[in-house]
Amino acid sequence: MKQLPIIVIDDDPIHLMLIQRLMARLHKLDIEIIQDGALGFERMNELATNGEAAIILLDLNMPTLDGYDILRRFKDEDKYQYVYVVVFSTSDEPEDLQFAYNCGVLGYLVKPTNHKLLRHKIDEITKYHLAKIQ
Repeated sequence: MKQLPIIVIDDDPIHLMLIQRLMARLHKLDIEIIQDGALGFERMNELATNGEAAIILLDLNMPTLDGYDILRRFKDEDKYQYVYVVVFSTSDEPEDLQFAYNCGVLGYLVKPTNHKLLRHKIDEITKYHLAKIQ
């Protein structure tokens, strides 16, 4: 199965190390890491403008532009149809989960998570994308 690029938008070095280890266990070593929300949103816009698909693992709590603001901008924009967001946050608050899904994310994982759950979510989104473009 063709794999979609994975872009991680997270500012926490410890969580980034965790994500890199999880990705290594999934044999997905080619991931892009962006440690700033504003730069991450710019990258999402670049993907959308070029019609490129990607899976975004998005943290909610970041300085400059946080994940909440990114999701507000992402919501209801058709240009992001192939940019698939999965929130990857320490928050397990029901309000955050509801907010994220109301903004159109395809998944919400609470840090830390295990590699099997992350693999399942990535595979699920990849299958969804392939069905969508056929």
